[in-house]
Amino acid sequence: MRRARRARGRLAPLLLLVAAAVLSALTTVHPADALDVIYIVRHAEKQARWPEQHDAHHPLSRAGEARAQALAHRLAGVDRDAAERTAAVYASATTRALATGWPTAEALGIPLIADDRTVDSAHLPAFFDDLRRRHADDHAVLIVGHSNTVPLLLRHLGGAAGCDAKLGIASRAAGQLRIQGYDGLWRVTLTRDDAPPPGDDRAPDACSHIERRSQTAGAAPGSAG
Repeated sequence: MRRARRARGRLAPLLLLVAAAVLSALTTVHPADALDVIYIVRHAEKQARWPEQHDAHHPLSRAGEARAQALAHRLAGVDRDAAERTAAVYASATTRALATGWPTAEALGIPLIADDRTVDSAHLPAFFDDLRRRHADDHAVLIVGHSNTVPLLLRHLGGAAGCDAKLGIASRAAGQLRIQGYDGLWRVTLTRDDAPPPGDDRAPDACSHIERRSQTAGAAPGSAG
């Protein structure tokens, strides 16, 4: 009897560890099990002749406001399936980014969330981890970026350097990556088992999980994005 009790006493910690491991496996959210799609756009056109010291509050121009409304129509009307399952809009805490995302958030009845980690490469891994956990049961989210942060977002999501031309990314002086124009709508599929790791130029069809579209309903992706 004593031997049996001692054996059970030795087994108890092991059983607890096994139970903890099983519970962790059941509750851990993996990227492929959670969010399916991330849409990315650049903020729309901004007002000309704005004070540089107040850049964070730079508003959209009339053309930019019209583009933001058109984007909302694109996601809510033309891409009806995506609209029904897009859970949130994320943007930097700048007026132009928030104003670009607001019409879409209003049209779909979803939250608009200001998060400056979207523009900070050092904090992007934590941001995307939080995104996947927060939207474990959702299909898609939209991120509104900037000309110099959209490339960072795409790089982190597997957009290898060899795909820059396809994705509309151009290099400038000092190695800065930028996108030109405002019409790009990038659709990143997260659930592909064969999606290459970020930056892997050697993988065949390295960016097949990223599609660059036009924000104009029914139009093919243009050269400006």
